[in-house]
Amino acid sequence: MTLPALQYRKITPQTPAAFTCEGVLDAIYAAFQTTLYADGITTRTPGSGSAWSMTRYRSGGTLTEAVYGAPPSGSITDLDVIIAGVDAGAPTPTIASPDTFGISYLFLGLNKDGTSFNAWDNSAPFTAGNFSGYWKGTQASVYGTTVHIYESQEDFYIFCESATGLISCMRVGAIVDPQTTDPADSEVNGRLYGMALQGPGGLSTNLWDQNGVFFHNVSANAHHCGVFNPRIGTLATLRTHTELSPIGNSTQFITRGGSPVLFPVSMRELVSPFRFAGRLRDCYQFGEAKFGQVIQDSGANTKFYMASGSISAAGYIAMALPL
Repeated sequence: MTLPALQYRKITPQTPAAFTCEGVLDAIYAAFQTTLYADGITTRTPGSGSAWSMTRYRSGGTLTEAVYGAPPSGSITDLDVIIAGVDAGAPTPTIASPDTFGISYLFLGLNKDGTSFNAWDNSAPFTAGNFSGYWKGTQASVYGTTVHIYESQEDFYIFCESATGLISCMRVGAIVDPQTTDPADSEVNGRLYGMALQGPGGLSTNLWDQNGVFFHNVSANAHHCGVFNPRIGTLATLRTHTELSPIGNSTQFITRGGSPVLFPVSMRELVSPFRFAGRLRDCYQFGEAKFGQVIQDSGANTKFYMASGSISAAGYIAMALPL
């Protein structure tokens, strides 16, 4: 079984009011409220197409501490995600191993089979279901220049940009296609729900080696990648099957005739017995590219968005997201 292809839409980038958790969270929330995509033509309607429905939680009604919500209606009806963080105080949210809590960082978590929202820092942020715990993501004091979001029917990416043009990444949703509906391998709907994030630092120069966002690091507060074990509430950590050497050029993904090659990515469990987990959904290996570049067809129509560790510097190995 192969799941339906994801179609990414670029939300108009947002500029946080400050390099703070509140500032970045407000920018994330504002992005999810837009009614037109970045092309200025395509209508964005939360709850339909690729448009997620997101809510902002403000402590005391004034201080933003979390943005949470669900995918558009369709094949996924049992998933909620949360992006949260504070600039002061000492809340005690559930943190996923091996990370630790800290102020001035955004944290990413997901919940399956939940009902209503409880509180982001409650041990159970939703009143039912299984919560992953939070992994530590973007450092708001560094990555607060611009927020870029690419959303699909079943997942989304948040890319936060630093003042020097470096990029931090968080991805969450139905990110892996196990290629089967066997109860041991997939959720009831044939998907695997998970998250991948670079941690407090920026993306690796090479996205596709052991320093990349899709290769789980066992150290605390580093880059992590994992999915819920099928039909239970624990996480399985993942990595790509193969690694690309950080060659610093794109020749291995360009044909002799100059055409780009987009290579699908398979995932396996990080720990023994290293079982196959599935295909990383609609995210393709590519050679060298700057963040924000695109691949177009002969009619100048954008077909793929490019994401890498820098919006300005060359030498970063990239990934391609289909439009």
